[in-house]
Amino acid sequence: MKFLNDCLKDDSNLAFRESVVDTIIKITPSQRELALHYLAEHIEDCEHAHIQTKILNFLAEEGPKAKNPGTYIRFIYNRVNLEKAVIRASAVSALAAFAHSVPSLRKSIVILLQKCLQDSDDEVRERAFFYINMLSTRGDESFLQEGLFDFSEAQNAPDGAHEKQEVCEFVFDAEQVIDVDALEMFVLEKREALLHAQEPIHIDISQMMVSRKSLEAAKRGPNAIK
Repeated sequence: MKFLNDCLKDDSNLAFRESVVDTIIKITPSQRELALHYLAEHIEDCEHAHIQTKILNFLAEEGPKAKNPGTYIRFIYNRVNLEKAVIRASAVSALAAFAHSVPSLRKSIVILLQKCLQDSDDEVRERAFFYINMLSTRGDESFLQEGLFDFSEAQNAPDGAHEKQEVCEFVFDAEQVIDVDALEMFVLEKREALLHAQEPIHIDISQMMVSRKSLEAAKRGPNAIK
């Protein structure tokens, strides 16, 4: 593992560096702690958006299983403050994954997600709003800033609460992720209805779900390194 980490530092070739990242990821879970540590540090200096996104997805999946998952929140949130919009959006999703899986971190992470509601990019704001909504089904809502959101009406209705819980399970399934492009298209098409709805709107996200592997393959493109 140390050899692979040295390769990340010493070789600037993009294709080679991505292959090294993929190899480190595949070594997990037998070397989870080292893999998380090395890749979390690598995103601090990495200039390639798709590699950063890949590492953020890895941190979201394996980070909550670490001995001390809170260690990686700083690395992820730094991406929200320092990077371009596509990376900030991935960082928001990674933060939400930690909040979902690690109850002790949920309150602090939701505060960070609330800050993302002021982001300049639409997708980052929409993801933050979406995940805060989903996380409100996980128990005590006292960590939400007073007056910012009102989910009580939907949660008091048994059908609405059950539906929201199903959505939450979809969103955080380790094998499935939301196709963000499909979600963004839905929000754009239904924006006015969502903003002015007097009653809760049923959102069927089952058609927006894709397997994590197929989404990553699509991002790599037809010429991806095998």
